[in-house]
Amino acid sequence: MLHRKLTRRRLLGGSLGAAAGLTLLSCGGDEEEGGGPTPGTTPGTTPSGEPVRGGTIRLSSAAPILSLDPHETAGVSVATYFYSYVVHVTDWQGNVGDLAESWETPSDTEWIFHLRGDAVFQDIPPASGRPVVAEDIVKSIDRYRSMPGASTSWDEWTERYEAPDPRTFKEITKKPYGYFLMDLGSPLTAILPLEAVEQFGDLKSHAIGSGPYMLQSHSRDQGMEVVRNPTYYREYPYVDGISIKVLPDEASIQAAFRAGSIDVYNASNKLKADAVKDVGGATIQKFLDRTYSVLVMNGLKLEAFK
Repeated sequence: MLHRKLTRRRLLGGSLGAAAGLTLLSCGGDEEEGGGPTPGTTPGTTPSGEPVRGGTIRLSSAAPILSLDPHETAGVSVATYFYSYVVHVTDWQGNVGDLAESWETPSDTEWIFHLRGDAVFQDIPPASGRPVVAEDIVKSIDRYRSMPGASTSWDEWTERYEAPDPRTFKEITKKPYGYFLMDLGSPLTAILPLEAVEQFGDLKSHAIGSGPYMLQSHSRDQGMEVVRNPTYYREYPYVDGISIKVLPDEASIQAAFRAGSIDVYNASNKLKADAVKDVGGATIQKFLDRTYSVLVMNGLKLEAFK
């Protein structure tokens, strides 16, 4: 069994549930020369430090996976498995392109994005592996803005956006807007093929994007299985798949980690981490906690907000 080594970025992108300050990884065993990943394990590294493809990461979710729709709040936590975005705003690299290879700002209110030419939607009908084009960005943003509860900030600062050609997306703002890239790179602005919406009606139980993984199975109360997208435009991910199991409470998640049926446990504090740090092969990764509490009001039911 290969010794497993997960990067901080991959952990944060892959695990579900509450944000945490300590992540425990169960390594599952010792390295074996020439061995391949076994079911339930992640790939290790070669002696030179090069990643090895294969294996499955097993995660947990403390809540049901209510929706896969990337333009619904309930689907945001899993959207990045399946979908691409124009840009990403990251802590470790700043503003980076995803579908956008580059962009320019000819004026304080004009943004022009030049798209990569190798991005294709997953080879699943009705998109069937067709190229991702700028018009998909226009239609995806239109759809997000039409969803109930969508942020009104797009209405406040957007003058217009358009697709001058298949590989160019252009946005004009009403005035200089410093949060533009953050809004464009929001998890809610996933780029999807509109023909999928037209066929299925909604995407609560379907996922067809151009992102790193493809949906294999989904059950609201049981969990989700994803597999690596063979047509993804980047070299990673190196794992073959990710399995997410819905577990009812913290005690069940800890028990699953101890039993070796999940590979990652997000501990919200040191006491919880200490409770399972004796698990054989477990290692602890520390990172800054961004957890915060919010009170959300349903404006659709309040007369003053209609």
